[in-house]
Amino acid sequence: MKRHSVPFEPVIAKPCEESWAAMEGSSRERHCQSCDKRVHNFAAMTPREIEKLVFKSSGKLCARITRREDGSLVTLKSQPRASLAAQVAVSASLALSAAGAIAQTTGKQARPETAVLTGTVLQPDGSGPFSGAMVTLARANSEMVLVHVDDHGAFRAAVKPGTYDIRIIGHFSNPLQIPGAVLHEGEQSLQPIRVPEVGDVTTTGGDVAIQWRFSLATVARHPIAYLKYLARKL
Repeated sequence: MKRHSVPFEPVIAKPCEESWAAMEGSSRERHCQSCDKRVHNFAAMTPREIEKLVFKSSGKLCARITRREDGSLVTLKSQPRASLAAQVAVSASLALSAAGAIAQTTGKQARPETAVLTGTVLQPDGSGPFSGAMVTLARANSEMVLVHVDDHGAFRAAVKPGTYDIRIIGHFSNPLQIPGAVLHEGEQSLQPIRVPEVGDVTTTGGDVAIQWRFSLATVARHPIAYLKYLARKL
């Protein structure tokens, strides 16, 4: 199985024309009042999260599925590694430098011995918020904090003061990265961040049908689901 892929092919078996924007919820999951179902947004989930959801629901769920021009599924990447060129380019374009300078201290009070980082993630052209992303703050001792960007493109992370590698992860080719950022006690914010272009994508939604592809690794992770699958095939 390819990295960042799922061991099945999700397809929309029963398309739904309800407006995602009109539904209440988060960038990952919303409630459809028309059919009284939870609608999951695969583009705002990692492949492993999608896999767990599909197996837990036995493939019976409603979702939004976004695909690129080549047909590949758009998902959030699980801790991807950025190239050195991407790190340098992004570090130069963001408010925080590799030396650890923090932009725009807000002046709001935070809890003692707590550093609070806020920011806004925008569409590539800056026209609006980009909600399908996550922000991670990792320290050298492997301690990591992960927060999701909300529907307004905003995020807020509270951590211990110190030096962090910050990544903005989404369905774009490389994560945006700010290495060696020094976060001090109190609140500080990043200048608005624009994500890179992801190419033409198409999003459809509705009841999902799962075309299963069981590999040995998948069977090992989900033995009960595999036995149920075999029972349905008999």
